[in-house]
Amino acid sequence: MIRFYLAIILTVMVSVSASACKDKNSDTSVILGVRAVDGDSLETDKRRIRLEGIDAPEYKQPCWDENGQEYRCGIESLEYLKSLMKNRKISCQCEAEKDRYKRELCVCFADNLELNKQMVLAGYAVDYRSQKYAGAEKTARESQSGIWRGKFMRPSLYRSLERDKEQKWCKANPAECKARKKQKKIRQKMFRKKHRSGKTDKNL
Repeated sequence: MIRFYLAIILTVMVSVSASACKDKNSDTSVILGVRAVDGDSLETDKRRIRLEGIDAPEYKQPCWDENGQEYRCGIESLEYLKSLMKNRKISCQCEAEKDRYKRELCVCFADNLELNKQMVLAGYAVDYRSQKYAGAEKTARESQSGIWRGKFMRPSLYRSLERDKEQKWCKANPAECKARKKQKKIRQKMFRKKHRSGKTDKNL
């Protein structure tokens, strides 16, 4: 009788384990019509995806190369991500919860290449909060790859400073601030439209 109950318990445990594995594997799915919009973000016509655990330079963020020359590292990061995705099948494994901007948090692959890790390893993004890609960041830093070849500001710090600057300016110029925000929304729509057509406007 004891063996009978043990057999039932083991059967249930195996069944639950198999079901969990199946659910985990089913989270990774091919995404059609996906495109890169910056160095750590993807989107389709209906979905917005943030590459989890990494942070890439903002689109307009400046960096400085090994010769002290300023360049748009955010654009360079985007172009590198686009090159990784070109002519490859894109699949993602996403968390159930979204971030505060309603974006899905995912680990994505171009065929079998993990995009999150490769962006950090090549020096076009940094590890962000999780420490999951700290090793890849160390490798990029030591080899002076990508943004590590010169000087740059951590994207999170750059965003924080830009927000503070904008808030102070808006407080002093409320009418102009309202007009600027309206223009910004228009530019963002144009930006997404150009990316859907495969074009990049460096002036946006």
